[in-house]
Amino acid sequence: MAYIAGFSSYLLFTFFLLFLGINRSVAFGSFVLERAELIGILGAFACSFAVVYALRGRARDVLLSRPLIFCYGALLAIGFFTSRFLDAEIVNNILFQSLVLGIPGAFMLCSWGKALGSLAIEQSLPIVFIASAFAAGVGFILAALTNTATLLIVAISPLVSAFFFRSATGALYAAKNDDGLHEGCEFESSLEPLAEKRERDAARESDRSNNLTLRILIGAAVFGVAAGLMETLGSEPGGATAPTLPFALLLFCLYCLAVLQLFGKKFLGQTMGRDAADSPVVAQKGAAWRSTPLEGAYRLAVLFMIGGFLFLPTLSLAQVDDAAILLAGYLGITVVLISLFLVMARLRGTCAELSFAMGFFALYVGEIIGIIIANFIDGAWGASLNISQAFGVDGAVLIVCSIAGLAVLYDYLFLFTERDLHALSVVIAEGDQFELACKEFADRYQLSARESQILPLALKGRSGERIAKEFFISKNTVETHMRHIYAKCGVSNRQQLIDLGEQIEKSFGQDMR
Repeated sequence: MAYIAGFSSYLLFTFFLLFLGINRSVAFGSFVLERAELIGILGAFACSFAVVYALRGRARDVLLSRPLIFCYGALLAIGFFTSRFLDAEIVNNILFQSLVLGIPGAFMLCSWGKALGSLAIEQSLPIVFIASAFAAGVGFILAALTNTATLLIVAISPLVSAFFFRSATGALYAAKNDDGLHEGCEFESSLEPLAEKRERDAARESDRSNNLTLRILIGAAVFGVAAGLMETLGSEPGGATAPTLPFALLLFCLYCLAVLQLFGKKFLGQTMGRDAADSPVVAQKGAAWRSTPLEGAYRLAVLFMIGGFLFLPTLSLAQVDDAAILLAGYLGITVVLISLFLVMARLRGTCAELSFAMGFFALYVGEIIGIIIANFIDGAWGASLNISQAFGVDGAVLIVCSIAGLAVLYDYLFLFTERDLHALSVVIAEGDQFELACKEFADRYQLSARESQILPLALKGRSGERIAKEFFISKNTVETHMRHIYAKCGVSNRQQLIDLGEQIEKSFGQDMR
C-alpha cells in the first residue's frame, strides 16, 4: 500500500505541474515561442535524467537516498506553492520555475523507479496502474474544483510521496550492508559464462535486448513528439494550458481501471502484499499473462490518441474538446512506458533508476521537439490556412494533428509494435524463472541477504574480481561470502555450485509448467 500511496501522490503532482498551468510565451523578435514554461521544466527534467544516468555506484545512491527525497519533496512543494500563489518577479521567471520544479522532480521520479524496480515484475506493473488510477481519480476531483484549498493539497503531495517512499523502501535500504554492499548495477550487464555455449547465448541475448531497448527509447521519443505537437495548440498564450484536464483525468482513470481488469484478481491480490514466488499465478504455463495486460494497455492508449486525431472535425462540430481524449491517451501511453521501463531494466539487468532516466529523457526530449515544431507551424501559417473552415478547425491545427497522428500510427505499426511486447514477455519470463529459482535456492539453504545478492552472479559464472567490481567490495570479502555459500549448500567449489543451481532451476521450471 505504501508504494501505491507514494507513487500516486507523485503522479498527482505531475498532472498539475505539467498539464494545469498558464501558457507563457517568450518573444524572439517577431517569433513568439508558446509553452516556454513547459519547455523549461521538461528541459530541466531531461538534464537531471542525464545526471542520474552519468553517475555510478555510491554517487547515484547518495543522490537518490531517502534523506534527500524529503529535500526534493520540500523543493517541489515550495516551487509549486510560489508559482501558484505569489506574484513576485522571480516567480514569473521561467528559468527559476524550471530549476526548482524540474530538477527535484526528476530525481524523485528516478527514486521511485529504483523502488519499483526492487519488486518483482508481477508486483510492480499492477502497482503502476493502480497508483495511476488512484492519482487520476483524486486529480479529477481536485482539477474540477481548482480552488486554493485543492492547490494546497497538490502542493504538499510531493511531501506525502516522500513520506510513503521512506515507508515503502525500508527493506530495500536495509539490505545495504555495513561492508558497502549495494546493488551496483552497471548499464551493461554482460555475463562471463564458463562454457562456450553460454557465451554464445549471452551474446545473442545481449543483441536482442539492445534491439528491444532501442525500440522502446525511440518509440518513447516519437510519442513525446506527438504529445508536444498537440499540447502547444491546446491553449492560447496567457490562458490555461489544459482547461479540459478534469475530463481527461476521468477518462484516464477509467482507462487504468480497464487495464487492471486484464491483470485479474490474482495479480492484484499478489500486488497487495503476497509473495510473487508463492503466487499460483506464476505457475501458469507460458508467459501469456505477462504480455496480455501490457498489450491491451498499449492498444487501448493508442486507440484513444488515434481516435482523437481522426474525429477532430466531428468532435469540434459536437462541441466536444478532443484535447481531453488526446491527453487521456497520452497519459495512457506514459503509464505503459513506465511499465516498459521497468521491464527494460529487468531485460538488460540494470538498475531501474537508469532505465527510468533513459526512458523519460527520450520521452521529454521528444516532447520538447514536438513543441518547437508546433510553434514553427503555428508561426509560419497560423490561422491563415483556413482550408477547413467548414469543420470549424483552422489549417494549422489540422496540419499539427495530421503530423502527430501519423507519428503515433507509425510508432504503433512499425517502430514499437505488439510483436515487440510479445518478445519482451518471453525474455522476462525466462529471466523471472532464473530469479525465482535463485530465491528458492536462497530459501532452501538459508542464505543471508548478502549471500543471496551474490548468488545469482556466482551461478552465472562471474569471477570473484567481477563480482567485487559489481558490488564495490574487495575480492577477499567476495571469497568469504562464497565460502559461506559453499558450506551451507554442501559443495566444495564453484562448478558444483553451478551444477546445483542448474538442477534447482530445471526442477523449478518443470514445476511452473
